Amino acid sequence: MLRMYFNGLLRFIVGVDRVLDIGGGDGSLCEVLGGVDYYVVVDVDYEALTRVRRLSCNGVVECLASDAHYIPLRDRSWRGVAILHNVLHHLEDPKKGLEEVTRVLSEGSCLYIRDPNINTWVGKLIMLIEKFLGYPAKLITPKKLANIMKSLAVEKVEILEESIEYTVRACIT
Repeated sequence: MLRMYFNGLLRFIVGVDRVLDIGGGDGSLCEVLGGVDYYVVVDVDYEALTRVRRLSCNGVVECLASDAHYIPLRDRSWRGVAILHNVLHHLEDPKKGLEEVTRVLSEGSCLYIRDPNINTWVGKLIMLIEKFLGYPAKLITPKKLANIMKSLAVEKVEILEESIEYTVRACIT
């Protein structure tokens, strides 16, 4: 079941060895990925982070109690893949969160963003339900996301998939 949840993202990140999972909660992605050497989860949910240590991941697993608006890493210090899986629309300020993630990525690193597509009826329904539940629900289109990334001086931005959810890859060159 977990593999199905991450399936849309997994086909794009095969063979990665270092993952920065922003908003990764209990770190379930690590178990699905398998042989990751170094996996870091950034999340505000302390209870979820306590479960991260119990994961059956092969490599080193670390937790950072923070959110995407302030990632406690030095500028350009992360070499590897960063992931925002169904997280972007939960941020109070998506552009600020994206700016913070790109701040920590070093040259050659890529950010993968997967989020509901507001251009679909499912995306619109998700937005309505989440707003009703009190979440920010700031869904943006993949094209707008690509433009935001370019405004942050990220030159290599690709929309990899666009359906009910979309996947965007933004690489630091």
